[in-house]
Amino acid sequence: MINKKILFAAWASKNKNWYTYQAFDKPLRKIFRQVVSFDPQEEVYNFGKEHMNQKFIEVIKRERPDYIFLWIMHDEFYMETLIQAKKLLPKSIIFCYNGDDDYKFENHTIHFFPLIDYFMTTQPDYLEKYKKYGKESFFSCGADTKEFKSLNLTKKFDVSFVGTPKSDRVDFIRELSKNKINFAVGGANWEKYPEFKEQYIGWINNDQFIKLINESKINICLSKNYIGGTHILERFFQINACKSFCLAEYARGYFPLFKEGKDISTFKNKEEMIEKIKYYLKHEKERESLAKLAYEKTIKSFDIQNLLKDAITYMERNYKEKKIALEPLNKKIIYLSNRDLAKGKEQVKTLIEDYDYVCFKDKRYEPLAYKDYFQMHSLELTKKDISCVDIYYNSLLIGDYASIQLNYAFDLKDKHYFYNNLNISQLMVRKSYFLDNFHNFLEISKNKPAKFINRKNTVFISIPFLRTRKRITQIPFGNIEHIFFAYLEGELLKLKNQNKLFRNPYIYKLLFYSIFVNPSIGKYIFLNTIKRSKNKKLIKISELFNRLF
Repeated sequence: MINKKILFAAWASKNKNWYTYQAFDKPLRKIFRQVVSFDPQEEVYNFGKEHMNQKFIEVIKRERPDYIFLWIMHDEFYMETLIQAKKLLPKSIIFCYNGDDDYKFENHTIHFFPLIDYFMTTQPDYLEKYKKYGKESFFSCGADTKEFKSLNLTKKFDVSFVGTPKSDRVDFIRELSKNKINFAVGGANWEKYPEFKEQYIGWINNDQFIKLINESKINICLSKNYIGGTHILERFFQINACKSFCLAEYARGYFPLFKEGKDISTFKNKEEMIEKIKYYLKHEKERESLAKLAYEKTIKSFDIQNLLKDAITYMERNYKEKKIALEPLNKKIIYLSNRDLAKGKEQVKTLIEDYDYVCFKDKRYEPLAYKDYFQMHSLELTKKDISCVDIYYNSLLIGDYASIQLNYAFDLKDKHYFYNNLNISQLMVRKSYFLDNFHNFLEISKNKPAKFINRKNTVFISIPFLRTRKRITQIPFGNIEHIFFAYLEGELLKLKNQNKLFRNPYIYKLLFYSIFVNPSIGKYIFLNTIKRSKNKKLIKISELFNRLF
């Protein structure tokens, strides 16, 4: 045990239904003399983002921890908060867990490099990428083998799955029904699918999950993230640790850690999943042999407490105190207006002669604190030519209610939404690239599509560093909606948890704004939010809106 104090401030660190608490709470308490838990999820959901940031600093000042353990989901922490934390505790080690580097590494993770000392990643492919960018990281995907273990229970179910119905998981579970397989499904939000009423066992805690794993002949691990890519999951190791058989959706990260057909079995589509389920139900000895080898490897190499302890030991030996929160970049930036661009390339060339980077002014878009630093950092780190930040959409009436997630929009087949929501003020560009492509930037300033932007020349920053009161007229679709309106939904959730939903002016301001100022919010966003609610008053309002629009 290390005779030091850690602030366990990862998202959902107190939520017993989340992986964060389940995986790390007990191991941390076995490693450190004292563990102080601070849950950003709990604070944001009950009191709001601003309150959470204030309380985080208060806890740091009071507790003076030697370590701070974070899991940053989006932009719940203000950059100012993390900077202040580093200034207050220059000798303390801040490390961050990341479970989704396969789709958040370049647009999210790397932009916290100046403020985070070490990273823990569940994606083995990304260890080299951290190294490439000069950041130390540790593999952290495993199971608490003291908790997850064999219980020698009777196998009640042929197949089970636990998780939320995100991505295409519903389609996979439907395939089980179509093939008349005896299965159980658990986790949040499956109650919205009455077709699985007989199989749904509800939200389950850690003990219930371990019991279900032990009661299932085959445990399905669906590996897709929110944007449809497959990645390695902790659930695979948890099932292995119970000495139970896991059938996992294929993800490159499982290899070469495991060998197909020897200590892991994977599938790439619904048809292959059903085929392998039927095969392993008939071949019990083969199934149990594979589960035994997977168990032995997991116990030996993927115990989360050992992985965490090894990482902490390394940090303890190698950390060097940071004298300042942000290292100076010693580069110069100039802001150009549309009027400047209209003067032509030669005059602009004279204007920017003594500068390294070019940004753009638009009176409708307000730059936020540290925008310049983090855009410069992104270009210095990636060696790309263009940096593009996200935007808060704001109203005097309802405050921040949305953000533009252009990184995810860029991947949509239809680029119409991306081009229409990109403003030149979001961009920072290297001087040489700007001069070589002056015509393109002049065209953007005239609201023409930025078709020259691509993954090779542009680094996206999925953190809002601009604020605008310009109205949203186009609503995004598909797989980015879960992020786009996080602020509006967060405010409603906070009021609901405080039991003030109809006693706070916000809900009425939102109604007014949605009807009279920006009906698209009411129809496409507010409706989607309240349709997911169980509140009967909200559902009636939803039905009224449907008739009005």
